[in-house]
Amino acid sequence: MRFVLMLALAACGGSKQPAIVGNTGAAGAEKGPGVTALLAVIPEGDGCALARLEGDDPPIVIAVVKDPCFGARIARWSDATKVLLWFDPQLVEGGGFFSQGYPPALRPVEEQGGSGAMYEITLATGRARRLAPFPAPDPLEFLGVVDGSIYGFTTHPMPDAKGVVDYLGTKLDFTQIREGEPAAAVAYREVNGAWELAKVTDTTTGWDYAMGYMAIDLASKAAPESETLVSGRTEPIEIAETAIVKALAPLAPVPPTSEPYDRWYTAVPGKYPVYAWMVTGEFTYATGLLAWRDERGEVVPLPKLDASASDIVAITPFGADYILVTNTRTGTHPRVYNIVGRHLVLASDQARAAMPWSESGTLGN
Repeated sequence: MRFVLMLALAACGGSKQPAIVGNTGAAGAEKGPGVTALLAVIPEGDGCALARLEGDDPPIVIAVVKDPCFGARIARWSDATKVLLWFDPQLVEGGGFFSQGYPPALRPVEEQGGSGAMYEITLATGRARRLAPFPAPDPLEFLGVVDGSIYGFTTHPMPDAKGVVDYLGTKLDFTQIREGEPAAAVAYREVNGAWELAKVTDTTTGWDYAMGYMAIDLASKAAPESETLVSGRTEPIEIAETAIVKALAPLAPVPPTSEPYDRWYTAVPGKYPVYAWMVTGEFTYATGLLAWRDERGEVVPLPKLDASASDIVAITPFGADYILVTNTRTGTHPRVYNIVGRHLVLASDQARAAMPWSESGTLGN
């Protein structure tokens, strides 16, 4: 028996209005870009800081807001001058794989979600502007930037809809629905501190391949966002070298026949490969059991990852020489590894929503 839990849901408590408590954004402008740097949020007093992390250096704080860091998500501007910081009540740390014979997950599921507050933060100055509450009756599902404008996306369930119906002034055609339940995908645009309805279209929810809010093309055009950058869902690559398969076998958490779809795959191909024990249900996910060949050529687990084969992780390339390993979706427990030199570069158990720092707003150097 197995059960994959990708995240826990928690209700937002209260209607407290957090306030901005200050920033040290000027410090962020003094440090040049580095391939191993992260943009992340970390606890700061009774609030949360957007910060730059690099190696063993102290964090460079860009801005601080009076919100707990739970459910933090970061979305970039395409020109990397600003970011959106959003505390999603539905996104908390956790997400594990549970199956007979597997070790316990090392990263427990949290019980408290985010505040729901949203901020626009200018990286050069640390100025944080709080956005108005999302206006839709349904929970905000995705916040992103398209062509310099902020958009919020949600879906409105319409399980009893049949034929052509009207929602928010748009005719939605559900005559061809074959899978899932009818719903409206809705996008709002932030204009001069307020939200304006931008687009409504028909969609479906309730099954694995439902489009949801992604039925609106604007969502796919949004700049990179932390929750989607650090996804544990992956496409497995078979390991071609028989010697590597044999060397990895003793590290497996279960015998090969107990879970026939779970096995070692190549997670990072190339001259300096990284191997991951992956689990498969409806989709395939990388776990916290990762290995590489050390300087002697022996296959060994990645050092100080502090995760198990029951933790679902995301593996994000950092140019050609580095990888970022985090908890899936939340970006917590980030680890940056040099896969050429085979050593740990950066580790944090406080950071959340971690994503590669880049002056250009893209992954890599």
